Amino acid sequence: MGVEILTSFDKMLSEKESKVVFRDGEETRAIRGIIINEDSFFITIQRRDGFLRLNKSQILKIEEWNNNNKVGSDEHEQI
Repeated sequence: MGVEILTSFDKMLSEKESKVVFRDGEETRAIRGIIINEDSFFITIQRRDGFLRLNKSQILKIEEWNNNNKVGSDEHEQI
């Protein structure tokens, strides 16, 4: 039996995590993290390994997760 130690980021991640599906050249990729900033052109996502800034025109779908359960989806149109 192991002991699970949650950092404050892990706790925040489990409460506010989003799955972002996006185009990376010819490939479709998906990442999970916390959306910390959004403007007219970009979304910034915080992950354990750093930050990622994505152009909204590359994003295909955003799914919001809460305690590992999908709670909503937002489809983004390509511009």
